[in-house]
Amino acid sequence: MRVLFCFLFGLFILPSQAVGQPGGNLKKANTSFQAKNYGAAIPRYLSLLTTDSSNHQILSKLAYCYLMTNKQVRAAELYQRLEAIDKIRVADRINYGTCLFYLGLYDEAVKQSQLFLAESPDDPKALALVNACRLAPTIESMFPDAALEPVACNSPADDNSPVVMGEHLYFSSDRKAGFNPLKEKSGSTGRDYIRLYRIALDQLDAALPQPVSKLNTTNLNTSNLTFSSEDQEVIYCQNSVT
Repeated sequence: MRVLFCFLFGLFILPSQAVGQPGGNLKKANTSFQAKNYGAAIPRYLSLLTTDSSNHQILSKLAYCYLMTNKQVRAAELYQRLEAIDKIRVADRINYGTCLFYLGLYDEAVKQSQLFLAESPDDPKALALVNACRLAPTIESMFPDAALEPVACNSPADDNSPVVMGEHLYFSSDRKAGFNPLKEKSGSTGRDYIRLYRIALDQLDAALPQPVSKLNTTNLNTSNLTFSSEDQEVIYCQNSVT
C-alpha cells in the first residue's frame, strides 16, 4: 500500500519532474533559438529528436541552427529529410537553397529558390540567390595557386587581425589559456569567446603574447580590431550572440 501511495504521489503531485521534462526541454531549446543562441539550441533539439525523430518542426529549427553555425552539410541533410517525408515548408526552401549554394550545388540551389519564388515571386533574397547561383560558376579565381591549411581551434595558430600600435603588436585570438570547464562560451559557436592579446615588438621571438586583461574582463566576443588615428582608443566588435 505504501509503495502504491508513493507511486501515485510521484505521478500526480510532481508532474513537472516526472512527465513534464520533454516539454521543458523544448521550451529551453526554443528559448535559445529565439535568442539566436543556435549553438546552445542544437544539443537540445538533438536530444528531443531521440524520442520524436520525425517531428518536422524540430527538424526545421535544427536545420536552421546548423545553417547559422556554418554546418551546411548537416543542414542540407535535414532539409533533404524534410523533403523526403513531404514536411518541408515554403520558408525552408530558401534556407535549403542557401545551404546548397554554400556547398557549390548551384543547380539544386536554383531549384529550391524557384520553389520558394512560386509562393513569393518578388522576394529579394530568393531572387538574389538565383542570380548568385548563375554568376558563381563564372567567377575567376583571384588566387589560382593558393592552398588552405587547417589549423587547430583554440591553438596559437588560431590568431587573426594583427595590428601594431606604439611598441606593441595586438591581435584577437581564441587560443586556450588552460582547462576551465566553467568558462563561458559563445552560444552560437560553442567555442571560447575570442580575447585580445598583445606582445612587445622587441619580444616577438623571446616571449609569449599576453591577454589584455582590462579589455577582456568585459568582453564577450571580439573579432578584428583596430585603433583610432590618435592611438587613444581600441575598436573591436563586441557581441554575446555571434
